[in-house]
Amino acid sequence: MCYIERTGGGQRIARAQLVTAGGVAQWEQKDDASAVDQARKAASWIAHQLAQTDRPRVLDLLCVDTDGGVCTWLDAPAHEPAILVAALRQGDDLNAASLGSAMLPWQSLTAMDDATIQALGEPGHAGGQRVAAMGLPDASVRVVLDALDDLNIVVQRVISIWNAMAMVWDPAEHVDQDDPLVVTASSSVRAVVMLDPAGRLIWCWSHCEKLIACGSARLALSHDLEVDNQQIQQTDNDQPQHMPILSEADIGRLMTDWLGWSSQLGVAPSRILCLGPMPSLGDDDSRTRLSAARIGKALGERWAGASVDLVLEPDPVGVTLDRLCVRDRTLGDADEARVLVGLSHRSGRAHRSLYRWGAMLIVLLGILFIVGGVRRFQVAALARESAGKIQSRLIETLQAKAPEAAFSTYPGDELQKLINKLSPAAMTQSDSELRYVPIMEELATISLVVARPDVTLKKIDLRREIAMFTVSVPSTAAGESLIRAMDDIAGSHVRWTGNIESNRRGQDERTVRFTGTWDIKEQKGTP
Repeated sequence: MCYIERTGGGQRIARAQLVTAGGVAQWEQKDDASAVDQARKAASWIAHQLAQTDRPRVLDLLCVDTDGGVCTWLDAPAHEPAILVAALRQGDDLNAASLGSAMLPWQSLTAMDDATIQALGEPGHAGGQRVAAMGLPDASVRVVLDALDDLNIVVQRVISIWNAMAMVWDPAEHVDQDDPLVVTASSSVRAVVMLDPAGRLIWCWSHCEKLIACGSARLALSHDLEVDNQQIQQTDNDQPQHMPILSEADIGRLMTDWLGWSSQLGVAPSRILCLGPMPSLGDDDSRTRLSAARIGKALGERWAGASVDLVLEPDPVGVTLDRLCVRDRTLGDADEARVLVGLSHRSGRAHRSLYRWGAMLIVLLGILFIVGGVRRFQVAALARESAGKIQSRLIETLQAKAPEAAFSTYPGDELQKLINKLSPAAMTQSDSELRYVPIMEELATISLVVARPDVTLKKIDLRREIAMFTVSVPSTAAGESLIRAMDDIAGSHVRWTGNIESNRRGQDERTVRFTGTWDIKEQKGTP
């Protein structure tokens, strides 16, 4: 994991600390390059250090300091970042009466578009009436993330030092609820106060390792105090390291801030952990500095009922990061109380690759639709061409056979007139062109069969084009007998075929339909 320390209200990268299995490496900005160049140099250094590990393309965790960050409460109908930003921008008008001085910290954010703004978690046993929101300038962090992405390094999660303090120093979730020896377990709100050697007092409230409130304040620095009876080490350039000084006034301001948060969230911490380089010797003048014992006593007196733990640690940030690295617990990617969601889900190479493949798929589908449309237009053109050819041949035929219809507005009427003219001519054809059909003879032949008393003639149609008749018989057996009689009759000029049709259910009567074709030699004459 990597910790980034910034200056200038969170706009410039000052230092970076990378913690790996092989140890701790540090980088510090030493020139006056631009903020973007500083961020890119930090990203290049991180990539160079990761190349020496067994996972050169993955940075599990990126932790950001609190420089320029603010946290306060506000009225908002939901926890979405866009709604929080809208509520903050309307704070001077709509929420001025309800927020009052709570809006003042947000004025330090020069541009809300260049900051991560998200709601914090709510305590599980009490729901606050207001929304606790955190704002953290992230322009320089986004440059680092983009530079690492260009170097093909994936940053899995981004958190703030507030989130790290809540997860590392809150032991609430370390209780195994499935342990048969544990009858019941309860968790309370815990406060962590960190004295950053950079001259910052960083505090947070946590519940079940989730951040519910946080803040920071500037502290005075000293170079000549002892930490836990040991002189502070000197740097390479013989300059003493800075040590934060915590006075009674600083504790008073901290308690006042906590009282406001307690009234808004409806909860209060029952345990306080204070860690950092605290002097164990020196004067106890409350106007200048406090020793470790005096700090613990002041916190216990000002926040009655809470137990106070002191951890004397020259490098509290490094210890917090070390404890965070050795933890094997999984951080929730979508939990706003554990990670910085906007930075953790920032689009990178994988997202751009997905967008490119999606765009290529859309283009391919568009090409397929275009090809299909062109093909349909071609088929339609061929159909129109074939229809045009058929129409041309029809017009040519009409012009040759019936010119009156070809040039008429209503060709159908002209064709009907022509048919009417031709019909009498067809009727006056010479007898030599007509085929002789012995209708009367066949009628006499049929009457010999249907003259039986059990046969009733219903319909008969004998013409040159067709020969058929229909009779009804009392039963199926009578119908079959009639069909055999028509097959055996002599002198018939038609090849008859009989078919027995069934009538409605419950009736014995059957219908026999005879159809046939004329079977005669070519003869001339009239029927």
